[in-house]
Amino acid sequence: TAGSWLLSDALTATGGTLIVTAGTFNSGSQAIDCSIFKITGSTTRTVTLGTSTLTLHGGDPAWNATTTTGLTFSGASSTIVTDGASGSFYGGGLTYGTVQLIGSGVPEVFGANTIVNLTRVGTAVKSDGFFVDTNQVVTGTLTLTGDSPTNRLLVKAYPLGTTRTITAAVVVLANIDIRDI
Repeated sequence: TAGSWLLSDALTATGGTLIVTAGTFNSGSQAIDCSIFKITGSTTRTVTLGTSTLTLHGGDPAWNATTTTGLTFSGASSTIVTDGASGSFYGGGLTYGTVQLIGSGVPEVFGANTIVNLTRVGTAVKSDGFFVDTNQVVTGTLTLTGDSPTNRLLVKAYPLGTTRTITAAVVVLANIDIRDI
């Protein structure tokens, strides 16, 4: 059943999944800490993130907004941080503020998104990477950094052999290898 939710305090749902299927969810610019945030369904729904920082600890995907039919979304001033192993970002082709993928593994960015600042920082694991499933537009800074010259970050298009484009205003790269980007 559709309802309306407005956060007046920070929300912590340790190990929990926040799912919006109908109605209105407004973060009230409060911090959100949970495993997974999912926007699904095709009924009319509105998600407003304001200046919230969402810290997502789940896996693949930690942020999932692939179903955008009937969705009104406002997230251009938000910060979304995924710190779980392979904490992917399925953006649904929407507009976001800052997206940071800082966990180990190989998270992916899916959906032709517009993101103000996009950051992927590798850990001290040699197999860390970053998949780009669709073309991305970064209106601010794209930062891709591996942990060290030994623990480089592999940045690649998915599926392999398919060229993807990341268009960015400013690019910061260190300790990375690139394939099909």
